Amino acid sequence: MPWGDWNLIEPGSVINESGRYLQLKWAGQSDAAQTSVPKLTGWRAEWEGTGVNIAMINTSSMSCLDVVQELARLSGYQIGFDSEGTFFFKQRPALSEASLKLTENDIISVESVSGGADKLYNRVSVNFGNYSCIVDDFTLGLPRPNLIDKYGLKELSVASGALLPAQNANLARACAPSIYKEAGRLKKRAVLICRFLPQIELGDVIEVDFAPHLSGNMTVEGLEFNLNDWTLRLDLCSWES
Repeated sequence: MPWGDWNLIEPGSVINESGRYLQLKWAGQSDAAQTSVPKLTGWRAEWEGTGVNIAMINTSSMSCLDVVQELARLSGYQIGFDSEGTFFFKQRPALSEASLKLTENDIISVESVSGGADKLYNRVSVNFGNYSCIVDDFTLGLPRPNLIDKYGLKELSVASGALLPAQNANLARACAPSIYKEAGRLKKRAVLICRFLPQIELGDVIEVDFAPHLSGNMTVEGLEFNLNDWTLRLDLCSWES
């Protein structure tokens, strides 16, 4: 990078440049008589990138399913099979319109409804190779009472030593916050028995209008078709916290 093209970086700012060098400018100060000599005893800079290249992964002792499951843990993706038996590996639903609306005309019965505390994790510990990262409401500096105060410590541990070489990039720090964003949200959960709806697939966002039991957008986390009585069993969780 040419010396005349340096850009000032403010604390906490986002670095949009593609250069590979960082320049430190330090102004030491003394008294008027210069009776003391200013010294720089330490300096530290931290920054994170939005992408990373992994040179090599170790899959020698893993099946294809093992590899896909490990990648899903790294990225927070969803994996499964659609209604036609096709395997999918995709991002979790983004904020968009529901693909289908379920009303009392579609829902036969409500098998269960819960507040979701049994599947809530309020601390995420991620360890990939030589790197580890812990995220919870304390590390994020969120106000108290936080989720640990309310529900006690419920930790989710994620490790992928079998896939990533120990010396590879610090993916733990990148993955832990995104995993906590999903695991640390209290989501209402429900199991419904519906009429046969083959167009519904895993990962779909659907709107449920079944007052007074359920209402709002929910994500399909599990489904089971019963061909004996042509019904559909849906495992749902609230899509918006």
